[in-house]
Amino acid sequence: MGRLQISKDRVAKSWKGKHPPKIREILDKNMQNIGDCMPIKSNNKYYQIVCFDGSQFAVDLEHRKCSSEPEG
Repeated sequence: MGRLQISKDRVAKSWKGKHPPKIREILDKNMQNIGDCMPIKSNNKYYQIVCFDGSQFAVDLEHRKCSSEPEG
């Protein structure tokens, strides 16, 4: 168990920031695209996400589900 922690600590020192490099890359990509879509509240449980490229998604907050393919 001690060797595993030592290895994790050594790898974590090479990170710049809180997250590993691959996760940081995904977060940076998503942050660049964050302004491309706009949420529209349907009611307390549902949102419709409209993107400027014309795609739309439905989000169900109660069941924590999102339509994985654009609608329309």
